[in-house]
This record gives sequence, C-alpha cells and structure tokens, in this order.
Amino acid sequence: MGSHWTMRVVAAIIAFALTYLSSIAIGQQPTGQSMGWAWALVGATGLEQSPAPGPAPSPSGKCENCNGTGRVGDGVVSAVCQECGGDGIVGQPPTPTPSKPLGKVTVTTIPGCPPCERLKEETLPVLKQQGYDIGPVREVSAEGFLGAAPRIEIEYRGRKITYTGFMSADTFHDLIGR
Repeated sequence: MGSHWTMRVVAAIIAFALTYLSSIAIGQQPTGQSMGWAWALVGATGLEQSPAPGPAPSPSGKCENCNGTGRVGDGVVSAVCQECGGDGIVGQPPTPTPSKPLGKVTVTTIPGCPPCERLKEETLPVLKQQGYDIGPVREVSAEGFLGAAPRIEIEYRGRKITYTGFMSADTFHDLIGR
C-alpha cells in the first residue's frame, strides 16, 4: 500500500466529513438520504486498491512469471503457469497437448456370434467416446478359437485384465474399478 492508497483514504474522509457537516450547517440533522450521499462519495473515491496492470510482455516472448519454464511453484509443489499456459511463451495461445487415451481395449470375436456383434455395436463406441483406445477388432474362426467369445483384453493403469463374454460399458467400469 503506497501513498496513492493513503491519498484515497484522506479524500474519502474529507468527502464524508464535508457531506455530513454541510447538512448540519444548513440546520438539518443528517438523514438517511444525506448519509447515503456521503457514502456514495466515499465509494466514488475508490477505496479498494485497483489491480496492478499485468507485466508487459517480454521482447523475447519469454514468460516473466515462470522464467520461460512453463511451471510455477515453491520448489516442492508446482503447477502450470497461468500467464503462458505452460509453454513458457507470452503473447501466443497455449499449445494444446494431445490427450492420452485412458486405456487400451483389444477385442477378439467370432463371426456370427451375437454377444460379439452386440459388444461391437453397443459397448465399443461408448468406450471410444469416453477416451479409450480401441484397438482393431480381431475376428477369428470358431474352429481355431479356444474359450468363450468375445474376449476383451484391457490395459488400464499398468494392469492387464482379460474378460470373456458380452460386457456393457457399466460392467467395464466396474471391472477396472473406476
């Protein structure tokens, strides 16, 4: 708080006192209306400190807030710099980062298998929309396939899970514990 703020306080006190004293000088007791005018004058002086303007962009484009690193913090905890959006450069829109898939889903099916067809039509589109990487669906003949179909292999947070049979998106989320 510098002298600029002090001057505003002094101006507010003077404005309030003049309004208050002027109503007494003309022989009236200060009313709610005159006191309202007094407070309006105090508000007009702007007692709250106006926000300081942001730093001017560096001629090199390097963000002054994070020193061009894209991160700010106290040495223990850090976060993406809000001034530059994390790329360390001011004056340009932040570079979008490609989103990483939530997990990978690989499916093996048998031709003509009703649960397999239902999985491909109902569940896989929902999982893809939710951000899972759906690998190519492998279709194998029933003669060379051991086990039940469809077979779903899930890679999620470093775990590999295998499931056989039809699976809804809700069952999928229950299985991976999400």
